[in-house]
Amino acid sequence: MFNGGECRGNNKIIDIELYEDIPATDYRNKAWLPLAPNTNSAAYNGQGGSFEVDPNYDDAASFDAAKAAIIAEYGATSRHNTHPYMNVKFKQSRPGTNNPDDVIYMRSSEMVLIEAEAKAMMTT
Repeated sequence: MFNGGECRGNNKIIDIELYEDIPATDYRNKAWLPLAPNTNSAAYNGQGGSFEVDPNYDDAASFDAAKAAIIAEYGATSRHNTHPYMNVKFKQSRPGTNNPDDVIYMRSSEMVLIEAEAKAMMTT
């Protein structure tokens, strides 16, 4: 997880309905954390900032443990907000830094596949 200000405060998340359309056998399922605690007190849905308002957690210990696990696994820092359905596809080689090693390259064949998938979905 990149340690830039925008990334710390505003997680990139997936729409719940789109996430639920991803089959359990699809490797892309692992790119999102559906049960990440919502630590952002400014969350637009009013369900962030503490376990009292996050519907996924009943107590402070489990809420805090979930955030600590994300920090440990994905290289976040204590200053990163977490949010349900947040993206965790890319890890940094030096977690907690702002080294720009999150440069994303895409093969042109992947773009062709994405277009083909989109056209197939439109016809069904």
